[in-house]
Amino acid sequence: LNFLGERGLVSIQRWKSGLDYRRDVDRRGRANPGLAPVFARNLGTFEQGWYGRHPVDREMVAEFAEGLKQMRNQVQ
Repeated sequence: LNFLGERGLVSIQRWKSGLDYRRDVDRRGRANPGLAPVFARNLGTFEQGWYGRHPVDREMVAEFAEGLKQMRNQVQ
């Protein structure tokens, strides 16, 4: 979120949910059409682990890290 916030793609607020950030990326990231799907996928991965629906394993961490890399490549 910090990376995207520094680039004006999200506005970081304590009260925002993942869905709020996803809407920010959808709205502000139109110049980078590949960004929103990658963000949505990473958000889903994060929420699965955070809210305990699935145990976090190495594969999940690797998938999340790859998503971060893809987001950085989309924005830079």
